[in-house]
Amino acid sequence: MTEQRDVTPILDIQSTEFADQYQLGAYWARYGDEQGNGPQPDTYFIVNITTLIESGHFDNLQSAWFPHLGFFLGMVHGGVLSPQTSELRPNVTTLVTLSDPSVTRGYRAGRVWFFYEADPDERRLTDTSLIQRLHELATENHQYMDVEGTINFALGCILGELCGQVFPLTQEEHERIQEEDRLFLAEYEARKAEASQERDTEPLPMTVFQEV
Repeated sequence: MTEQRDVTPILDIQSTEFADQYQLGAYWARYGDEQGNGPQPDTYFIVNITTLIESGHFDNLQSAWFPHLGFFLGMVHGGVLSPQTSELRPNVTTLVTLSDPSVTRGYRAGRVWFFYEADPDERRLTDTSLIQRLHELATENHQYMDVEGTINFALGCILGELCGQVFPLTQEEHERIQEEDRLFLAEYEARKAEASQERDTEPLPMTVFQEV
């Protein structure tokens, strides 16, 4: 692997092993068996991470398995890059091909957070913060009613936050988010008014007087 073929990661990496795995994944996606396939499916990232979570490999923050995240993320990043130029592939608009509903909702939530809610210094993830988040996801998932849906949503959020480094917010996306916010607020106000009306129309409790 030559220096010319290295890519600039979409997160800040402090671990040398994590960084090496990231470049290996990005290289493999462009020049290995995956060459020419384009963006990875969301299932690629979800299945690999979920398998490590279910195997208990993320229960310990010192786990030797965490650097493998670099390879998976490198594969994801390399999938949206052209093997010929290492530039973003034309007509690619998402970091992965979205199919899972929970991942898709998380991905969109991650982009909303990145562009509308995060402070500038919060927008760039680090390998350390990512490892911490996945460790918490692994050790707390027994508390979730829908374990699979919650994990998929959380991983979708991570992908959504990371993709903000590659795909700017479009005007169409901005207008869609505004419309979704408007509809949500209208529904909230309608429910609030309905609940208030129900309270106003409830019969007053009857007071029973006892004769002395």
